[in-house]
Amino acid sequence: MNTISKFENEFYFLSNFYPRQIEYKKLIWPTSEHIYQACKAKTEEDFMRIREAVTPGQARKLGRKIAIRPDWFNIRLEVMVGVVTLKFDQHIDLKQKLLNTEEAILIEGNFWHDNFWGDCYCRKCINIKGLNYLGRILMGLKKSYVVSS
Repeated sequence: MNTISKFENEFYFLSNFYPRQIEYKKLIWPTSEHIYQACKAKTEEDFMRIREAVTPGQARKLGRKIAIRPDWFNIRLEVMVGVVTLKFDQHIDLKQKLLNTEEAILIEGNFWHDNFWGDCYCRKCINIKGLNYLGRILMGLKKSYVVSS
């Protein structure tokens, strides 16, 4: 079975950093990363500050510095499913590209030690099997599109 082990180059569209505007809460957001990070916010001020971040990397940095809503760790998977679904539902070309990955296993391979959303392949993490929740969410969404069509 085919495996896509990094969300870069032709598969960069799978990344939450991929620059594609998404409507969420009647606002336009630059990337799905912006939305996900803003959803952590305990305050409306932090929520909007993250939305206004110039890059998805800046949005992620802000998301690590703000006061986080108390239920965040209980809802973060559900939030990610919603955010990723918005991205692909709102952009038919991206949905088709996701469908074009067919039966491929999607792994958010990285080198920044993220073994929750992906699978880090650095020396430090080489013997740690990442949970790859982002890859799983994308594969689940892909499957739901196939079933519903």
